[in-house]
Amino acid sequence: MSQRNFFGLIALLIITFGVFWASKSSFESAELQPSVRFFDDVNSEKVEEILLTRGEESLSIAKKDGIWTLPAKDGYPADPGKVRSLLLSLFELKSSQRITDSPEHYARLGVTDEAVKEGKAKIELRAADGSDLAGLYVGDMRKKRSAGEMPGMSGQYIRELDSADVFLIGDRVPVIVLVSNWLLRNLANILPKGIERVTQFSLVDEEFKPSFTLIRKQTEKAQDGAVFALDSEEGSVPDTVAAKQVQSGLENMRIVDVMKEGDATAKLRFDRKTEYLLSNGLVYSITSAESGEQFFAKLAVEFDDSIKPREGENVTLSSADEAQKLNQQYSGWVFELPKYLGQKFRTSRESVMRDSTPTA
Repeated sequence: MSQRNFFGLIALLIITFGVFWASKSSFESAELQPSVRFFDDVNSEKVEEILLTRGEESLSIAKKDGIWTLPAKDGYPADPGKVRSLLLSLFELKSSQRITDSPEHYARLGVTDEAVKEGKAKIELRAADGSDLAGLYVGDMRKKRSAGEMPGMSGQYIRELDSADVFLIGDRVPVIVLVSNWLLRNLANILPKGIERVTQFSLVDEEFKPSFTLIRKQTEKAQDGAVFALDSEEGSVPDTVAAKQVQSGLENMRIVDVMKEGDATAKLRFDRKTEYLLSNGLVYSITSAESGEQFFAKLAVEFDDSIKPREGENVTLSSADEAQKLNQQYSGWVFELPKYLGQKFRTSRESVMRDSTPTA
C-alpha cells in the first residue's frame, strides 16, 4: 500500500468515526449537564387532579373537599399514602442526562402521544379549573448496550409535555391505571384485646334478632390477648375456631372492591349484623350479605358514652365526633370483602357452640 493510500484510508476512518460519534452523542449518549429538577416551577398545593394514561386506559384521581378521590368509583377515597408517594416522586424527579431535543427520536424513545396509545404512559397534573399545570411522557426503559454493562447504567426516558428535551432518569416511574390499585382498602384495624363485646344478629321476619353474644372476660390470660366467653346465660366458654374468627373481624379489615349503595346493590340480602363494642366506647356495626362466593358489608359506627375503661387499663375514650368522622368514610358504600374476612361476619350460633368448653 502506498503512503498516499494509507493516509487516505486513515482520513476516511476518521471521518466515518466522527459521523458515527456525532450521531451517537446526539441520541444514544446522555449530555451531562447540571441537574434539572422537573416541575420546579409548579406549586404542588395547586394540584387538584392527577390524570394517568396508558394505552387506551386512563384514570383520574381528583381532590374533593381536600380528600383525594376516584371519580371512576363515584368519588370513593383514594389511598392517600399512594397518592402522596406518587406526587413526592414526581416533584423530586431530576436528571443530569439530557438525551436529545430532536423530534425524530421521540417515537423511538416512547415519548409521544402515539407511543402512549401503544402502551407507554403519560402523567398530567391539573389545577382546580381543569387547566394543565405540568405533565410527563413516561417512555421506554433504556436498553443495555452490552451484557457487561453495569446495572446502574439503566434508566427510563421521560419528556415534559411542554418541552422538547428528552432526559434519562435512573428510577422507573410507575404509572398504574387500574382503579383497584388506588382504592383506600383499609377500613379498620382493631385487635380483639380492644373489644368488650361481640353480638351476632340474624334477620328474622325482616327484623334483626340476636343469635349469640361473646363477652370479654377479665382473666390473667388477657395480658396476652382477650379471652371471650359466651354470654352468662350460655354458661360456657367458646373454644372454637369460629368464635375466634368472630372476635378478630375488625383486625386488618381490608376490602376487595367498593360500590355506591343503590341499584347495583339492591339485590343483595343483608341478613346478618355483627356488632362490636370497643373499650373506648365506639360501637361498630357490620351488616353483611353473601352472594355465591362473594361477601359484602355495610359499616356504621356509634359512640356509647356509658362505657367506662376497665380499672388498670390505659384506654382513651373516643367521642361522638370520632364516630361521625368514621361514618363519613363508611356511609353510603357497600364494600366487597375477601372471602376469609366475609365469613367471619356470617358465623352461626351452632358453629360457635360446637365443641365449646364448659366453664370451670
